[in-house]
Amino acid sequence: AVIARETAFDPGLAAKRGVPEGPAFGRLANGEAVEVDGKTVRPVQVSRETRERFPIGPSE
Repeated sequence: AVIARETAFDPGLAAKRGVPEGPAFGRLANGEAVEVDGKTVRPVQVSRETRERFPIGPSE
């Protein structure tokens, strides 16, 4: 099987970390860290990974 993985920005996780909607969301979605209340929020902290499995043979 082939497993496809995708990591994407999650606005809900960003909001929980205190990131205000707007330009900061865009920077995080583009892979840039932002500072909120003196703390750095990195894209990996506000992203979720999804996986999808694709069978490639008759026995899978």
